[in-house]
Amino acid sequence: MTAISEDMKVLGRNISLARRRRGVSQIDLAKQAAISQVHLSCVEHGKTGVALNIAMRLAESLGCSLDELVYGPENGQRESIRFEPVKGAPFDTKLPIRGTKSAAGHDFYAPYDIVVPAHGLSKLVHFNIKAIMPQDMFLFLRIRSGLAVKHGLMVHCSGIIDADYANNADNDGNIGAMFVNSSDEEYVIKKGERCMQGIFLHYSITDGDNASGSRGGGYGSNGKF
Repeated sequence: MTAISEDMKVLGRNISLARRRRGVSQIDLAKQAAISQVHLSCVEHGKTGVALNIAMRLAESLGCSLDELVYGPENGQRESIRFEPVKGAPFDTKLPIRGTKSAAGHDFYAPYDIVVPAHGLSKLVHFNIKAIMPQDMFLFLRIRSGLAVKHGLMVHCSGIIDADYANNADNDGNIGAMFVNSSDEEYVIKKGERCMQGIFLHYSITDGDNASGSRGGGYGSNGKF
Protein backbone atom coordinates (compact mmCIF):
# COMPACT_ATOMS: atom_id res chain seq x y z
CA MET A 1 0.00 0.00 0.00
CA THR A 2 1.31 3.45 -0.93
CA ALA A 3 1.96 5.69 2.05
CA ILE A 4 -0.02 8.93 2.18
CA SER A 5 2.15 12.03 2.11
CA GLU A 6 2.05 14.54 4.94
CA ASP A 7 0.74 17.16 2.49
CA MET A 8 -2.26 14.96 1.69
CA LYS A 9 -2.94 14.48 5.40
CA VAL A 10 -2.88 18.25 5.90
CA LEU A 11 -5.22 18.68 2.94
CA GLY A 12 -7.63 16.19 4.49
CA ARG A 13 -7.58 18.02 7.83
CA ASN A 14 -8.17 21.36 6.11
CA ILE A 15 -11.13 19.95 4.18
CA SER A 16 -12.63 18.69 7.43
CA LEU A 17 -12.02 22.05 9.13
CA ALA A 18 -13.53 24.04 6.24
CA ARG A 19 -16.59 21.78 6.20
CA ARG A 20 -17.19 22.02 9.95
CA ARG A 21 -16.64 25.80 10.00
CA ARG A 22 -19.50 26.13 7.52
CA GLY A 23 -21.81 23.69 9.30
CA VAL A 24 -21.89 21.30 6.32
CA SER A 25 -22.34 17.59 6.99
CA GLN A 26 -20.01 15.03 5.46
CA ILE A 27 -22.97 13.46 3.66
CA ASP A 28 -24.04 16.75 2.05
CA LEU A 29 -20.51 17.72 1.00
CA ALA A 30 -19.94 14.31 -0.56
CA LYS A 31 -23.17 14.64 -2.55
CA GLN A 32 -22.35 18.16 -3.74
CA ALA A 33 -18.85 17.13 -4.82
CA ALA A 34 -20.12 13.92 -6.46
CA ILE A 35 -17.97 11.55 -4.41
CA SER A 36 -18.84 8.86 -1.87
CA GLN A 37 -19.04 9.68 1.82
CA VAL A 38 -16.64 6.79 2.48
CA HIS A 39 -14.05 8.38 0.18
CA LEU A 40 -14.50 11.81 1.79
CA SER A 41 -14.18 10.30 5.27
CA CYS A 42 -10.93 8.57 4.29
CA VAL A 43 -9.57 11.82 2.84
CA GLU A 44 -10.44 13.81 5.96
CA HIS A 45 -8.80 11.21 8.21
CA GLY A 46 -5.63 11.09 6.11
CA LYS A 47 -6.14 7.50 4.99
CA THR A 48 -6.17 8.26 1.26
CA GLY A 49 -5.23 11.06 -1.10
CA VAL A 50 -7.51 13.12 -3.30
CA ALA A 51 -7.20 14.04 -6.98
CA LEU A 52 -6.91 17.71 -7.95
CA ASN A 53 -10.25 17.75 -9.81
CA ILE A 54 -12.00 16.38 -6.71
CA ALA A 55 -10.26 18.93 -4.46
CA MET A 56 -11.48 21.67 -6.79
CA ARG A 57 -15.06 20.34 -6.60
CA LEU A 58 -14.84 20.25 -2.80
CA ALA A 59 -13.62 23.87 -2.72
CA GLU A 60 -16.44 24.95 -5.05
CA SER A 61 -19.04 23.10 -2.96
CA LEU A 62 -17.74 24.75 0.23
CA GLY A 63 -17.59 28.21 -1.35
CA CYS A 64 -13.91 28.64 -0.56
CA SER A 65 -10.62 28.89 -2.43
CA LEU A 66 -8.41 25.90 -3.18
CA ASP A 67 -5.69 27.74 -1.24
CA GLU A 68 -7.75 27.43 1.95
CA LEU A 69 -7.92 23.66 1.55
CA VAL A 70 -4.22 23.36 0.75
CA TYR A 71 -2.74 25.92 3.16
CA GLY A 72 -5.45 26.38 5.76
CA PRO A 73 -7.84 29.28 6.55
CA GLU A 74 -5.09 31.57 7.87
CA ASN A 75 -3.04 31.41 4.66
CA GLY A 76 -5.83 30.83 2.15
CA GLN A 77 -7.23 33.61 0.03
CA ARG A 78 -10.41 35.42 1.05
CA GLU A 79 -13.49 33.28 0.55
CA SER A 80 -15.67 34.25 -2.37
CA ILE A 81 -18.48 36.72 -1.60
CA ARG A 82 -20.09 38.21 -4.68
CA PHE A 83 -23.22 38.93 -6.70
CA GLU A 84 -23.90 37.37 -10.09
CA PRO A 85 -26.73 37.71 -12.64
CA VAL A 86 -29.05 34.68 -12.65
CA LYS A 87 -29.47 32.58 -15.76
CA GLY A 88 -31.43 34.49 -18.38
CA ALA A 89 -31.04 37.87 -16.64
CA PRO A 90 -31.65 40.92 -18.87
CA PHE A 91 -28.49 42.39 -20.39
CA ASP A 92 -28.95 45.65 -18.45
CA THR A 93 -29.10 43.94 -15.02
CA LYS A 94 -27.04 46.01 -12.59
CA LEU A 95 -25.26 44.22 -9.74
CA PRO A 96 -25.49 45.72 -6.22
CA ILE A 97 -22.59 47.92 -5.13
CA ARG A 98 -21.64 49.88 -2.02
CA GLY A 99 -22.00 53.62 -2.28
CA THR A 100 -19.09 54.57 0.00
CA LYS A 101 -15.98 52.84 1.35
CA SER A 102 -17.51 52.57 4.85
CA ALA A 103 -20.99 51.45 3.77
CA ALA A 104 -22.17 48.14 5.24
CA GLY A 105 -24.84 47.54 2.62
CA HIS A 106 -24.73 46.89 -1.12
CA ASP A 107 -27.34 48.96 -2.95
CA PHE A 108 -29.89 47.14 -5.10
CA TYR A 109 -31.35 48.92 -8.13
CA ALA A 110 -34.99 48.67 -9.15
CA PRO A 111 -35.21 46.52 -12.32
CA TYR A 112 -38.37 48.40 -13.41
CA ASP A 113 -40.89 50.87 -11.95
CA ILE A 114 -42.20 49.38 -8.69
CA VAL A 115 -45.63 50.58 -7.57
CA VAL A 116 -46.14 50.47 -3.79
CA PRO A 117 -49.77 51.40 -2.97
CA ALA A 118 -50.69 53.44 0.09
CA HIS A 119 -51.02 51.16 3.13
CA GLY A 120 -50.34 48.19 0.88
CA LEU A 121 -47.80 45.85 -0.69
CA SER A 122 -46.01 45.86 -3.99
CA LYS A 123 -45.92 42.78 -6.17
CA LEU A 124 -42.96 40.45 -5.71
CA VAL A 125 -39.97 42.06 -7.41
CA HIS A 126 -37.20 39.84 -8.80
CA PHE A 127 -33.85 41.57 -9.20
CA ASN A 128 -32.35 38.91 -11.53
CA ILE A 129 -29.37 38.62 -9.16
CA LYS A 130 -28.04 35.85 -6.91
CA ALA A 131 -25.66 36.13 -3.94
CA ILE A 132 -22.67 33.78 -3.65
CA MET A 133 -21.23 33.41 -0.15
CA PRO A 134 -19.71 30.86 2.28
CA GLN A 135 -22.10 28.51 4.05
CA ASP A 136 -21.72 30.31 7.40
CA MET A 137 -23.11 33.60 6.05
CA PHE A 138 -26.46 35.04 4.97
CA LEU A 139 -27.56 38.17 3.12
CA PHE A 140 -29.84 40.52 5.07
CA LEU A 141 -32.11 42.73 2.95
CA ARG A 142 -33.11 46.14 4.32
CA ILE A 143 -34.87 49.18 2.87
CA ARG A 144 -32.73 52.22 2.12
CA SER A 145 -33.03 54.73 4.95
CA GLY A 146 -34.21 57.54 2.65
CA LEU A 147 -37.21 55.53 1.46
CA ALA A 148 -38.07 54.55 5.02
CA VAL A 149 -37.82 58.03 6.56
CA LYS A 150 -39.26 60.08 3.68
CA HIS A 151 -41.87 57.70 2.23
CA GLY A 152 -42.66 55.10 4.91
CA LEU A 153 -41.45 52.13 2.88
CA MET A 154 -40.09 48.87 4.27
CA VAL A 155 -38.95 45.52 2.89
CA HIS A 156 -41.72 43.00 3.57
CA CYS A 157 -41.01 39.72 5.47
CA SER A 158 -37.68 38.68 7.00
CA GLY A 159 -35.37 39.60 4.14
CA ILE A 160 -32.94 36.76 4.88
CA ILE A 161 -31.19 35.05 1.94
CA ASP A 162 -29.42 31.79 2.87
CA ALA A 163 -26.16 30.75 1.23
CA ASP A 164 -27.73 27.64 -0.31
CA TYR A 165 -30.44 29.70 -2.04
CA ALA A 166 -27.99 30.52 -4.85
CA ASN A 167 -28.13 28.21 -7.86
CA ASN A 168 -31.27 26.42 -6.66
CA ALA A 169 -33.20 24.37 -9.20
CA ASP A 170 -36.34 26.54 -9.17
CA ASN A 171 -35.01 30.01 -9.96
CA ASP A 172 -31.18 29.86 -9.82
CA GLY A 173 -31.22 31.92 -6.60
CA ASN A 174 -33.05 34.95 -8.00
CA ILE A 175 -33.35 37.43 -5.11
CA GLY A 176 -36.85 38.83 -4.73
CA ALA A 177 -38.53 41.25 -2.36
CA MET A 178 -41.88 42.90 -1.70
CA PHE A 179 -42.18 46.46 -0.43
CA VAL A 180 -44.76 47.65 2.11
CA ASN A 181 -45.99 51.25 2.30
CA SER A 182 -47.15 52.61 5.67
CA SER A 183 -47.95 56.09 4.31
CA ASP A 184 -51.19 57.57 2.93
CA GLU A 185 -49.75 58.06 -0.54
CA GLU A 186 -48.78 55.65 -3.29
CA TYR A 187 -45.08 55.65 -4.07
CA VAL A 188 -43.39 54.51 -7.29
CA ILE A 189 -39.78 53.35 -7.05
CA LYS A 190 -38.40 54.30 -10.45
CA LYS A 191 -36.38 51.89 -12.59
CA GLY A 192 -32.70 52.26 -11.72
CA GLU A 193 -33.44 53.84 -8.32
CA ARG A 194 -31.57 52.45 -5.32
CA CYS A 195 -34.32 50.79 -3.35
CA MET A 196 -32.84 48.39 -0.78
CA GLN A 197 -29.53 47.22 0.65
CA GLY A 198 -28.02 43.78 1.13
CA ILE A 199 -25.70 43.23 4.10
CA PHE A 200 -23.55 40.08 4.33
CA LEU A 201 -23.48 38.68 7.88
CA HIS A 202 -21.96 35.65 9.61
CA TYR A 203 -24.02 33.40 11.86
CA SER A 204 -23.19 30.74 14.48
CA ILE A 205 -24.71 27.33 15.21
CA THR A 206 -25.40 25.61 18.51
CA ASP A 207 -23.14 22.92 19.98
CA GLY A 208 -24.13 19.51 18.71
CA ASP A 209 -25.93 20.87 15.66
CA ASN A 210 -26.23 18.06 13.10
CA ALA A 211 -28.45 19.59 10.42
CA SER A 212 -28.01 17.53 7.26
CA GLY A 213 -30.89 18.64 5.04
CA SER A 214 -30.30 20.22 1.67
CA ARG A 215 -32.36 22.81 -0.21
CA GLY A 216 -34.49 21.37 -2.97
CA GLY A 217 -35.67 24.59 -4.60
CA GLY A 218 -36.42 28.28 -4.16
CA TYR A 219 -38.94 30.04 -1.89
CA GLY A 220 -40.18 27.96 1.02
CA SER A 221 -38.42 24.76 -0.03
CA ASN A 222 -36.96 24.23 3.45
CA GLY A 223 -40.47 24.08 4.90
CA LYS A 224 -41.79 21.23 2.77
CA PHE A 225 -42.75 18.06 4.62
